[in-house]
Amino acid sequence: MKNIIIIGASSSLANIFILQACNHHNLVLISRNSSFSFPQSLACNLLIKDFSSYASEQELDLFCNDIQCRLDSSLETVVCLFAWAGTPRLSADSNLNRVFIVQNQNIVNNSIHLSIKICADQFIFLSSAGGIYSSKS
Repeated sequence: MKNIIIIGASSSLANIFILQACNHHNLVLISRNSSFSFPQSLACNLLIKDFSSYASEQELDLFCNDIQCRLDSSLETVVCLFAWAGTPRLSADSNLNRVFIVQNQNIVNNSIHLSIKICADQFIFLSSAGGIYSSKS
């Protein structure tokens, strides 16, 4: 059993993982989607936080403290980043692409801050983008 913090819990890939892991691990789910829900039968902690937005160090520290309270200190802690902002194959010079670059930098920075603050034992980044989008799109 492990503490597993899932950033981007409303993503399709994360949902599959959550269903497989919920009864075997202590899950803390983070989603920016306030309408995200999961079956009540799943034993998970759900927190709403938009990691794609800039957050001050103080704001992140408070959020990390909230997460820390939900972790079992006797277990190894893994942070899984499923979230990524963007759409398939945008032109590199498009304005929307520039917005996604900033959002993704925020996601990475906030995820790293969280991992360091809670002393995560492992950090995993997962993405299905390369597998589901045609290189011709």
